[in-house]
This record gives sequence, C-alpha cells and structure tokens, in this order.
Amino acid sequence: MVVPLYEDWPISEDGIFGRAVTIFQHQKGYRFSIDAVLLAAFAVERALLLQNRIHRSICAVDLCAGSGVVPLAALHLADRVAEARPLQMLGIFEGWSAVEVQASMISLARANLRANQRDGVISLVHTDLRAWRPARSVDLLTCNPPYQPVAAGDVSRHPERAAARHEIHGELADIVATAKSMLCVGGVSLWVFPAKQSARLLRVFDCLGWNVSHIRSVHPFEEAPAELVLIEACVGVSGEAVDASSEAAGAQRSAQSPTFSRCVLYREHRVYTQTIEALLRGDPWAWLGW
Repeated sequence: MVVPLYEDWPISEDGIFGRAVTIFQHQKGYRFSIDAVLLAAFAVERALLLQNRIHRSICAVDLCAGSGVVPLAALHLADRVAEARPLQMLGIFEGWSAVEVQASMISLARANLRANQRDGVISLVHTDLRAWRPARSVDLLTCNPPYQPVAAGDVSRHPERAAARHEIHGELADIVATAKSMLCVGGVSLWVFPAKQSARLLRVFDCLGWNVSHIRSVHPFEEAPAELVLIEACVGVSGEAVDASSEAAGAQRSAQSPTFSRCVLYREHRVYTQTIEALLRGDPWAWLGW
C-alpha cells in the first residue's frame, strides 16, 4: 500500500474537556486516547508537589509529543487549578517544549497550538529526540513512548500508528537515557505505559539508575486488572548505568520504594467513574490526588 503525503490525509476536528481544547488529528492516522489525558493530569498533580518544593514555576518537556495533546491538556488543567486557587499568584508551568520526529504530527501540533492559542507557551521541536537537548535542564518531563520493539508483533502500515506503537524512531532504552540527560537535579519524569509491558520499562529505569517514586495503576473496571500504569521516576544513582545487582544499588532501591495508587475508568456499561468525569470536565477538586 502506498500511503499518500500527510497533506492529503483527511483531518478531523475533535476536542477534550467539553471541546474546550481543540485537537486536529488524521482520521486514519494516530489518534489520541485517554492515556494522554491521564498523563496530562498526572503531570499537573506531580508538578504541584514539585512546585511546593522548589517554589517556582515548572519548566517542562514532552517527548514523543505527537500532535501536542499532553502539554495542551496539562496547560488547560493547570488553568482550571489556578482558577480554583485565586490567592496563588505563581503559575504552575513556565513553558513546555514538545519534541516530535514525524513531520505529519508536527504539522498537526502546529495547527493545534494555533487553535488553542498556545503558541507562546508550547515550543515545538521537530527532531529526533536523541539529537536534541533543551537550552537548560528541565524540572518535569512527560513521555508516552512506543511500547513494542520493532520485531514484536505486526507493525502498522500507517507511519503514525507504527511509530506510536513500535520503536521505529528509537528504542525504549534510548528514550529513557535521553530523558535522563534533560532533567535537572531533583526533576521528575512521568510516563504512561501498557501495564502488561511495564516490567520492561521498569527494568530500563533500574539499569539506568533511576528511582521509581510513584506508580498509579489504571483499571478499566474496579475488579479488572490494570491496563495502563502511570509512573513517576527520577534520577537516583549518579553517574552512568549501575550494576543492578550491586549491594549499594539494592540498598538504595529498598530505601526508596515507590508509593502506589490506582484509578478506575468505568462504572457499568463503560460509563466513566465520577473521578474521570470530573477530570474530563476539568474540575480540579474532584481529580487532584485521585
């Protein structure tokens, strides 16, 4: 099959938060789902905790940014939190860099920034993330990375879908290592990943000397196994990759065990729970802390 140039691909105009945020996306290409919104909400929640510690606005970067959904959603939620805290004069985010390698996704992201009037807050970076570094280290990093090696499973014939699922533009270890190089001391990285694949991501963190500080499991229904995990990780052991079996590394991991939480997406008949409904309304008091 010959895929036409992305300028010729049909585009749909969609939205989130009651269409308060407009999202243009290709009808048959990669289309965002609830995982991007969950990651955005996780970013706002963890940014507030980080801000309480560093007492300034957060400088953030989004890797594998696609059409820019995560920073767009996070900034909208941050605005709703700010409205609920009228006495708090310090903004949550200072700005975002959104890094994406695919030209078709950058084209959509550019349209999405214009549609939502975020050109001055989100900076698009069209490049291979492994070849780019921010002007200064960032406080917070988000990433919704591909989760399958190229050799695993069938690779989609559509380039956007293929790159979202399979590690065509960089292996998972490369992405994590690059993320590590971007964070400032005390910074945090936030990831969303399929639950069944999460052990692989955790192994990469372990090998590169990261500490996993929080894991939130995302369940479709109360009694169902988790489908997604949201993970907060920060740089732990200094220097290059550490020997995961060493006594020092083991002692550090034991002393810094992650905390856990969970969220449930649906009640019966795939009706969203009150928490998720509140999130999709942008109501901060009902979803902050989950």
